[in-house]
Amino acid sequence: MEEYILQHEDSARILDGAAIALFCDRRTMIFFEIGELISVCRVTGVPLDGKEEDALCFTGPDSLMGRQYAVLVPARHPDHAALCAALPETAAPQPYQKRVCGHTGPHRH
Repeated sequence: MEEYILQHEDSARILDGAAIALFCDRRTMIFFEIGELISVCRVTGVPLDGKEEDALCFTGPDSLMGRQYAVLVPARHPDHAALCAALPETAAPQPYQKRVCGHTGPHRH
């Protein structure tokens, strides 16, 4: 599963109440069907700019490639409130845990 922390210059849009579109780095778009999300919760202690902050976290496959993502939307992000309103929490709040590589994938020699 890949982790992505939404940057301040990125944007998120709810499309017809059924999908989320993330616009990242001016050229990248990631789409998620809301009905396909695995979990939605609040995460505490996400490290951002040398500080810790709460964030909304949703996990699920992107609609185009099927890759699994954990997307973190910091509380200070302009789209945080809209996403919180559109995505009801399905799991209890949890502390942030950095995802690390287990070095078991096909890239291993």
